[in-house]
Amino acid sequence: MKFEHVRGGFRDQYPEDYEPREVIFRTASKAARLFGYRHVDVPSVEYLDLYRVKSGDELVSQTFAFKDRGGGREVTLIPEVTPSVVRMIASRKDLPRPVRWFSFPKVWRYEEPQSGRLREHFQFNADLFGGQRGGQRRTLRS
Repeated sequence: MKFEHVRGGFRDQYPEDYEPREVIFRTASKAARLFGYRHVDVPSVEYLDLYRVKSGDELVSQTFAFKDRGGGREVTLIPEVTPSVVRMIASRKDLPRPVRWFSFPKVWRYEEPQSGRLREHFQFNADLFGGQRGGQRRTLRS
């Protein structure tokens, strides 16, 4: 039996394909740290309601959502990371402001694959909360 990777916006990454990405990740990480950002990570699965509240039905319709086996709760592979970061910050009232966090999550969007835009990709995310001008967000997809 022959097995292939799932088509339609997914790809295998061999070492020679991944090396340029590592350079980009190192460079972005170094730049973020120069501006006082700290690296965080979030789960790849979140409750779907987090995205309903934050982003609405349009984004929810683009998620890889399903019911978990432990009670039928609606969960999704994360389509972006900022809602998870907001959840983390809201659970920690002791964090000094401003909060500057960055991450490189793998995210998933169930939308039509296009040139240079896949259903599964890494995304550089930098969030600033509690600054003088309010929250700001910068995102770069790869």
